[in-house]
Amino acid sequence: MAGRTSNRGRKVVKAKIQQGTFGWERGFDPKLLLKLVSEDRTVENGRVAFKGTSRIYWQPVLSSAVRANTNIGSLKNRCISASINDASISLEDPDEFLGACARALDRLRRLPKTPFVVYSSLTYQGPNPISVIQDDQVKVVWCSPDANSSFVRKANDAREQLSNILTGRKVQKDVSRFTTLLSYVTARDFSEAHEQATRSVDRIRGLLNLLINSSRGVNPFGDLTAPHAINKFRNGPYQTVHRLDGSLAAEMFWYEPRWHHDAESVSFPDPGDYGKAIRKWWMRYRSNPLKEHISDGLLRYCKALDIHDFEPSLIGMWSSLVALTGSDRGDTVVTRFKSLFKDHREAEMVANHIRMRRNSHVHAATTPDSKEHDPILVQLNILVSQMLFFCLSEGKNFKNVEDLFTFLDFSLDQPWLRRQQSLARFFLRYKGR
Repeated sequence: MAGRTSNRGRKVVKAKIQQGTFGWERGFDPKLLLKLVSEDRTVENGRVAFKGTSRIYWQPVLSSAVRANTNIGSLKNRCISASINDASISLEDPDEFLGACARALDRLRRLPKTPFVVYSSLTYQGPNPISVIQDDQVKVVWCSPDANSSFVRKANDAREQLSNILTGRKVQKDVSRFTTLLSYVTARDFSEAHEQATRSVDRIRGLLNLLINSSRGVNPFGDLTAPHAINKFRNGPYQTVHRLDGSLAAEMFWYEPRWHHDAESVSFPDPGDYGKAIRKWWMRYRSNPLKEHISDGLLRYCKALDIHDFEPSLIGMWSSLVALTGSDRGDTVVTRFKSLFKDHREAEMVANHIRMRRNSHVHAATTPDSKEHDPILVQLNILVSQMLFFCLSEGKNFKNVEDLFTFLDFSLDQPWLRRQQSLARFFLRYKGR
């Protein structure tokens, strides 16, 4: 049996390496790295065991060293972990290890998908402006404040099984003052279900916060108040995954350590009107040629402004600027962003100032005075919001993200642009003779 498994494994290794499913990043020594991971590894009776901490120390390095050439998300780490614990390989041959990763991926992809419900909450109180939002294969249900369905009751009863663990981790258990979100998703297991649902909820929160934050101005007393996230629509203290009958799909939960939220809840004077606005912008996102680009921008934007501390928010928002402009060159980021503003000289100065502050923090560990924290984040919000709203509103004019970057690279010299336009028309007439 072992021989047949080995032969089949070698065939899979060769096929998968040819297809390029997995590979090794440059800058790593795969053979040495696998040796370090396996220093405390033993195989007895077909079972793998680790007696020390070598695997714990080196597995994150191994995860960085292995490149997944397909978009498999968190499955990559699960493939690596499964391969480390694969008793049929010795962790001596880098190609054999990649083959084990490929086999693990095949097994994961063959798992049947089953329905799950991810139970989370939102830092919002009041009448729900919307009931359901569909995000590709995930349906997010925004429950009413007095939600008391059979599923919610059973899910709350199931959550009681985690009460002692939640208390031990000092996680806030009472979520009654928040809005309940139920994300219906079909996935291979509870972990994948949580990942998919979280991304959908974060995209939705990104849009909600984008709409709310666009009206936020500078707080003149910002340096006198305790640091707090700019986002008002934040995830509640913890999330759980359930089966359709309300029972826990896994006796575990996901949470943010040291979670707190003291900001005043958003109050919609007319939830129906706001619901129409949310649906309008969401439909523009879903039907947009730049959908994937906008999705990445919303996720980065949302996560950056979920944070209470200034420094990670600064870095996260600059990362959003870099991703949205498609360049990691600071001067290109500034040039592309300023073209979206009527007062492009003002926008250029603000963007250059943000770039300098970000570089000073990253390269020289220099942090601005606390009085400047709030204005800088407000300025970053204006820049990122302008780009996201532009993509949402005007994305229909582009075929793809390359078109967007070409547009952003156009000169702001209008006489020059008109001359180029005239020459282009002449060129087309000439070639069409």
